[in-house]
Amino acid sequence: MNNRLSITALIIWITCAAFFMYEFLLRTILGTFEHQIISDLGLTLVTFSILSSTAYQLIYGLMQVPVGIITDKLGLKKTLTMAVLVCALGVGLFAIAKGFESALIYRILMGFGSAFGFLCLLVAVYDWLPHKYIGLFIGMSQFIGVMGPMIAAGPLDSLSHSSGVEWREVFLILTMVGIVLAFIVLLIVKNNKESSNKLVIVSQPKPLIDNMKS
Repeated sequence: MNNRLSITALIIWITCAAFFMYEFLLRTILGTFEHQIISDLGLTLVTFSILSSTAYQLIYGLMQVPVGIITDKLGLKKTLTMAVLVCALGVGLFAIAKGFESALIYRILMGFGSAFGFLCLLVAVYDWLPHKYIGLFIGMSQFIGVMGPMIAAGPLDSLSHSSGVEWREVFLILTMVGIVLAFIVLLIVKNNKESSNKLVIVSQPKPLIDNMKS
């Protein structure tokens, strides 16, 4: 963790926060185009609910522990790049899905990639930002993330109804956004070597009686 706030730290945090907003958008985007998706893929309300929430949330929840292990193993840069690309792949394939079975697989891909969003953001905050600003930046990160559903329920919903834009077109645009974001991550995000190489001295706890004597 750095003791001062730098431009590099802010840019890395903003990039990670942008992915958190992106994955939050993917989490809720199906609800915006519910009727179109049900009609095009021949779904029922039950199968649509499985696609929109159950499949996504299930893989998202199951991945929370492995996500931490993978992030520790690969580091922030590689992990975040992989996560963004998996999300972009999932939403891109979903855009060309023809039925429930294929759409389910692609939705699971979105959930898998999205599972890395918040944890990578926390790693960036703790590795790059000063300790005294941790609470502030976590709160700001949550606000940025919530903007994802706001975009899905606001501008995208209005665009769908006013301009007649189909959901497949929107999903392909989101695919391109994900690819651009992955490229930005490759260029900007890096691991904090000062945090990873920090020496930690662990002392053996003394018995209670010895502490009381001291």
